[in-house]
Amino acid sequence: STSHLQHPLVFNEDERRGRLCYGCTEPVFGPSYSCKECRDYLHHKSCAKLPIGLHHPSHPNHPLILFDMYAYNDEEYDKFSNCDICWAKSGEYGYCCYRCNFNIHIKCSSLSLTIQTEVHDHQLTRIWNLLKFTCDFCGKEGNLPYFCVQCDFVIHSRCAACPRILKVFHHNHPLHLTPSLEVHQSDSPICLLCVRKVDTLCLYYCSRCDFAAHLYCAMLHFNRGVHKSART
Repeated sequence: STSHLQHPLVFNEDERRGRLCYGCTEPVFGPSYSCKECRDYLHHKSCAKLPIGLHHPSHPNHPLILFDMYAYNDEEYDKFSNCDICWAKSGEYGYCCYRCNFNIHIKCSSLSLTIQTEVHDHQLTRIWNLLKFTCDFCGKEGNLPYFCVQCDFVIHSRCAACPRILKVFHHNHPLHLTPSLEVHQSDSPICLLCVRKVDTLCLYYCSRCDFAAHLYCAMLHFNRGVHKSART
């Protein structure tokens, strides 16, 4: 990894502890690189081998340079940690154009040009132009949407990743994607994971228990090990 030049990295063919990757902040299982001197410095094999430079359709005028957010002071961290694709702040590696103050998370930089999703019947195509839009799924603003030509349907990347049914650790039954107006609660349902009002067009809901959850709260508490069984 070019961000850790002071010590050599050691290849591990099968990492099993599930520690977080320093590059993408996701758990590491399988092939990885780590530093024996710096105990917490661990990467997926793919994250350790990211290219230093990147030409990306979201910012075609200049090449983007790979950088480590933690290498900067607090002021620079705040400046560069917001992604211009997903608008979220993250400590993961990013690709940055210093001339334009443009940053894209490494996970966002690898988004597919076309995807199939559980929340829409047709293939969706990525629009790489910086285009502000209102998501037809959650009702919130964003930029760089996925688009369905047949339906004139636009959606955030993270909304497109929502499964129709999922299971969270904090509830005994599967939760189903449901339009907010169809829940049994009042006009402003309360997310029982964060205890705040749900103000999106869709939410996750259990009708047996009148249990509602924000889309992203449910995704955060998603029990991936039981998702498959929840759908069957």
